[in-house]
Amino acid sequence: MNRRNLVFSLLLVSLLSFAFTPVTTRAQSTIADIVVSSCQTSGEFCTLLAAVQAADPAVLALLSNPGVNLTVFAPTNAAFSALLARLGITADELLANKQLVTQVLTYHVLTSARNSTSLIATSQSSWPDQCIDTALTIDGVPQPLEFTLDTDTYDGTPSLIVNFSTVQAADIAASNGIVHVIDQVLLFGPDVISFCGR
Repeated sequence: MNRRNLVFSLLLVSLLSFAFTPVTTRAQSTIADIVVSSCQTSGEFCTLLAAVQAADPAVLALLSNPGVNLTVFAPTNAAFSALLARLGITADELLANKQLVTQVLTYHVLTSARNSTSLIATSQSSWPDQCIDTALTIDGVPQPLEFTLDTDTYDGTPSLIVNFSTVQAADIAASNGIVHVIDQVLLFGPDVISFCGR
């Protein structure tokens, strides 16, 4: 099995059998490799890939850097489509705004690797420890994410919530961190900052 097929197989298994389990192995591929490979083989993360390509080159450099240990919340293609419909704009219009795309992508990055077990523990913490600062800082203010656990689900399986987005697949291992797949694009703003006490 070649490297590309191996990465795709690992991603597919994670997407089909989502469970809150810690990462026990380290993959050979960087986070950037996983996004590219998934787009090429399954068609997933293609909008995310386009966004990375449209953003400041520092974003791609970060996701490709073997010397870091990151957490990335990766929106699906459907998540981006829903955002575009809500904003009433096209993908091209969104991707043309390099500064905004860069900020939005950076808001999906934590500067340490946090598996689902760690994030669930964060969600169960007392305020304001339910929040973790992202790699995005605006006017000197760190832009945090809020983590909660939804236990009121139709099948009784708890769902990890990031702001208002649900983690659909967790703990996809990369050589430079961990990827969690989410169903909505994360948007920073005053409400989360206020809740998190920043």
